[in-house]
Amino acid sequence: MKYLVVIGDVVASRDLPVRAQFQRRLKQALQALNGRRKALASAYTLTLGDEFQAVYRDAGTAFADVFALQAELAPVQARFALAVGEIVTPINPAQAIGMDGPAFHRARALLETLKAKRRLLGVTPELGQSLKIDPLWAYNIVRALGNYGELYDRHFGPRTSVNLPRGPNRLWTEGGLIYALPLR
Repeated sequence: MKYLVVIGDVVASRDLPVRAQFQRRLKQALQALNGRRKALASAYTLTLGDEFQAVYRDAGTAFADVFALQAELAPVQARFALAVGEIVTPINPAQAIGMDGPAFHRARALLETLKAKRRLLGVTPELGQSLKIDPLWAYNIVRALGNYGELYDRHFGPRTSVNLPRGPNRLWTEGGLIYALPLR
């Protein structure tokens, strides 16, 4: 059986001014996620101080969980590597340690690539194939519908009857709350 492995790594955690406090916050966020997700074959577990990992039976909630964790940890950033593959050791449902197999190897290699390229999110090609989606899914969505700003303006902006200012729906670089993770 193939599983989805998620490995996360907090960016520049050694530079956090109150690292112990952040570690408690991270642990609470992971525990909360573990309590809500039945798709987890192995619970989110802190592994190496600022690294954590989990194993999913399927990818149904994995992306929502990754984005929820990223939002919970903000303004601190974390990298997330998602990979699909076999796990050759017994699954430990209580904690995501002591397991091995190609899914872990792919996720670890992807995490190292993300660190080298200074990216926050990466998936292996097998993930899209396992979900039966086109590798260009994100590009196709933006091409067909537009980006967030274009969608907002089309439905709520100054040229509509709603005429709602963007306010907190502006990009973070413009004083708003919208921050898009780089999907490269």
